[in-house]
Amino acid sequence: MVDQQNFELAEVASGDVSVVPAVEELAKDLGLTLGEPEQLTIRRVKRGKRWRYLRADGSPVKRQSTISRLNSLAVPPAYEHVRYAADPHSHLQAVGRDAAVAA
Repeated sequence: MVDQQNFELAEVASGDVSVVPAVEELAKDLGLTLGEPEQLTIRRVKRGKRWRYLRADGSPVKRQSTISRLNSLAVPPAYEHVRYAADPHSHLQAVGRDAAVAA
């Protein structure tokens, strides 16, 4: 069993202690790249009844496959300051703040 908070030694059901691989190794095995919140460069902006996605330079995301990926992440509409990963293989895909909690 993996301690998902600390990635430390974890005791499996049989009582054996096993070494959990490093986070970097796990990410590599899963085909993911590690990212930081600062690397989430696509912003979500409300335009009418729809969302518009903007790159760090302010240009709109136009590629439909990227827009579909961002929509599929299903970040709730009430979330504010939502940012997405430009890299579809990043282990961190989106962050945002729940407006209801922030109030």
